[in-house]
Amino acid sequence: MVRRRATMRRLITLSVLLLLFLWPGSGQAGPFKTGFLVVAPDRGFLGNQETQAVFDEFKKDYPASLALVGRDYNGLGSEYSAYISRAVAELETAGITEIMAIPLFLSSSDPVFKKITPYLPAYAVKGKIHWATPMKDSHLTAQILLDRVDSLSQDSDRERLVVLGVGAIDEESERSIRADLQPLVEYVKRYRSFKEVQIGIYYDRDAEAILKEKKNQAVDDLVTRMAAKKGNTLVVPFSIGPKFDNQMSLTRWFANKFNDGLQINSMTWM
Repeated sequence: MVRRRATMRRLITLSVLLLLFLWPGSGQAGPFKTGFLVVAPDRGFLGNQETQAVFDEFKKDYPASLALVGRDYNGLGSEYSAYISRAVAELETAGITEIMAIPLFLSSSDPVFKKITPYLPAYAVKGKIHWATPMKDSHLTAQILLDRVDSLSQDSDRERLVVLGVGAIDEESERSIRADLQPLVEYVKRYRSFKEVQIGIYYDRDAEAILKEKKNQAVDDLVTRMAAKKGNTLVVPFSIGPKFDNQMSLTRWFANKFNDGLQINSMTWM
């Protein structure tokens, strides 16, 4: 857990350093002052505690506030809107005029991220809010995936790898999430040689029921086929998932689903 928090903090810090380097006028004297709004998914009680711990460490070095947002968010004035307004007001009260929003969402196709993206700039009263890119675009995110794979792998030349994404709501978002994961998987393949590598995308719980059942069964079948082949199969879910308690989490869901001896490492927090 400590290692994952440290890795996530490095990921946020790297994003900030790149933004400070590229942002016109950042770090200079003048009328503009830059601060950071970390926008993270509402992951439930324990999950949010993990997020808060990472954020608290980050805030020691940078002017920042944290806004959690969940699937019930539907624009200004809806659920979570008051929390977002409070987080923005905290920065503006501190004199921040340029707010860079750092999304703790792996994919730009995440259904919650897609909801908040167009509305966030409207929460600024005294300044402006700009979005940084999602986590998938960071080199460190690819390294995190490689670290998760390495924690399981004993002899990659004799193993197969399945990387699992979560959150599709239709076939278009499924393709987008797969496209977001592909460069990360290619990074792993650059440094480790597996007999076979596949990507599977599970659907969000709010997706249309018949489509969700069909698509999730296809991923189950993919994992089963891979596991049936000679040699070890490594299953690495790669998402930031809910964690209400130790028994109600995405990690537990995967463990219960594939409880037949497969080697599983779930990156539900990094």
